[in-house]
Amino acid sequence: DTLNKRVPKQLRLKVGAQVILVKNRADLGLVNGSRGTVVAFRFGQPLVRFDTGDLVRMREEQFEMRGSGGAKLIRSQVPLKLGWALTVHKAQGMTLSRAELEVDGAFEVGQTYVALSRLTGTDGLWISGRGIIPARTKAHPEALAFYEEAAAALHPGT
Repeated sequence: DTLNKRVPKQLRLKVGAQVILVKNRADLGLVNGSRGTVVAFRFGQPLVRFDTGDLVRMREEQFEMRGSGGAKLIRSQVPLKLGWALTVHKAQGMTLSRAELEVDGAFEVGQTYVALSRLTGTDGLWISGRGIIPARTKAHPEALAFYEEAAAALHPGT
């Protein structure tokens, strides 16, 4: 179900749960990928302390998309998902303040870059596993060619 990829059908939370916001909330200064912790429940709604320090009572919101055949699908859900772990692909487009990365198994070009570039800084970065292995850190051939051409243009004859 395509809608399930955006927002879970069922969301079970408890105090202490690590969560991730699944949509931008500019009105709150929060973005897709903002991390937080459920600290309490008020009126059946989770109260989340985000890494920004903001304490926000999260209410259900409507998520809409088109299904097969053009049918309009609508789901009401709190815009959160559990955030204990993510794949690099799931983290694409997110901004994370902290993450533990295990990239020694990276298998696609640019995968290590995508993982590292999700973070807002190095203070929240922890690299586990065997670390960053140069032979497994693959750049896209077109990106490499671009930088080689740029270097040659900046430093001709070297």
